[in-house]
Amino acid sequence: MKLELIDLTKKYGNFTALDRVNITFSKGIYGILGANGAGKSTMMNLLTDNIPRTEGQILFDDGSSEKGGTDILKLGRDFRRVLGYMPQQQGYYEHMTVETFLFYMAELKAIPKRQAKVEIEKLLEITDLSDVRHKKLGGCSGGMKQRALLAQALLGDPKVVILDEPTAGLDPKERIRIRNFISSFSRGRIILLATHIVSDIESISDKILLMKHGQVVGIDTPDELFESVSDKVKELPCEPGELEKIEEMYKVGNVFQRKGKTWVRVVGDELPEAGEYVPEHLTLEDVYLYYLGE
Repeated sequence: MKLELIDLTKKYGNFTALDRVNITFSKGIYGILGANGAGKSTMMNLLTDNIPRTEGQILFDDGSSEKGGTDILKLGRDFRRVLGYMPQQQGYYEHMTVETFLFYMAELKAIPKRQAKVEIEKLLEITDLSDVRHKKLGGCSGGMKQRALLAQALLGDPKVVILDEPTAGLDPKERIRIRNFISSFSRGRIILLATHIVSDIESISDKILLMKHGQVVGIDTPDELFESVSDKVKELPCEPGELEKIEEMYKVGNVFQRKGKTWVRVVGDELPEAGEYVPEHLTLEDVYLYYLGE
């Protein structure tokens, strides 16, 4: 099974939101990193056919045919049957209860009622919504609404799952619960996960996609990305009043206290002579700053 993007482009007048992206997704979890405006949501909206593309193709191959992939526009409803989508925006029918909303979404997906009942019961438990199943969405917290959005995306046992900021608004305990479920759910599926919460991507992604200015600037496993910046990160002590100068000269990550002194983490090709490299303690934030930081 694979999902292939060929020269995928989206323009709004003279502005290019996505610029000739070429990539093939196979089974696994792909974390997508990029600043606001990098093209993450545009790519997801094209994959779900929520907006028309300017150029390019999106081919889906479920592995059942020797002919290869077929454009999702031609597949139409057949592709939507295997697609689960959680949008970033919380658009709801506020008067519906959580449970009614899920049954409504199951009906839209043409899931038989008996199957829907079983799936919804399971998803309510997994997303910790069982106790509020009869609560109207309009009265739910942001975190509850976010979990309801995730639950509807997983209805129908989708083979391609697109999650745009799935843990936004959740507390740490909820984030870990949802993150672990996404990981367990990923077997045999293509999952695209876009989020600003770097630790979520670092924990569960098989590969990480780096996007900047509408283009894919890199894709690799977390370990390979860490290796690529192993000599690009240093920590050094910082005297009071020096931080502003350091920030002008280098990309600065964390500023922290250690043994009564202030330390700063800097990232880049050219680093100060002072300080120490930290190859054993690299994070995805270091990767983000190196490749995507301005």
